[in-house]
Amino acid sequence: MDIEKRKNRIRGFQKERDLVRKLWEMGFATIRAPASGAKAKKTYQPDIIAAKNNRIFVIEVKTRRATDTVYVDSFQVSKLKEWSSRAGSNARCFIAVYFDRKIGWKFVPLEKAEVTKDGNIKVTKDLASNSLSLDDLNNLTK
Repeated sequence: MDIEKRKNRIRGFQKERDLVRKLWEMGFATIRAPASGAKAKKTYQPDIIAAKNNRIFVIEVKTRRATDTVYVDSFQVSKLKEWSSRAGSNARCFIAVYFDRKIGWKFVPLEKAEVTKDGNIKVTKDLASNSLSLDDLNNLTK
């Protein structure tokens, strides 16, 4: 792996940990379950699971600095859906997107994301900007 890709992966991991910390500070029970590049890659686990007041949020995390669009491949989407269905009716799937400080963390409900012809999920910066903030996500637990 070249140095730039490695730096980007490290930044992504740092952002995941930062999001887990923010959710924890808001009163969520959280766990980060990274599988990217691991032997567990083919297991059905999301990046983050956050629970509060009998609500479960199953989260796939994506960060971008250079582009205005993120994609989630169809296998990752199926992982989210499978985990969510096993967790029960209180579980909801989100794509958490971080483009820059100005927008901050945004949470796109899986059902509101655009599906490409290949079955992947496409989240544009515009869609993310109009999606849920951390506070909005927290309000879903009240």
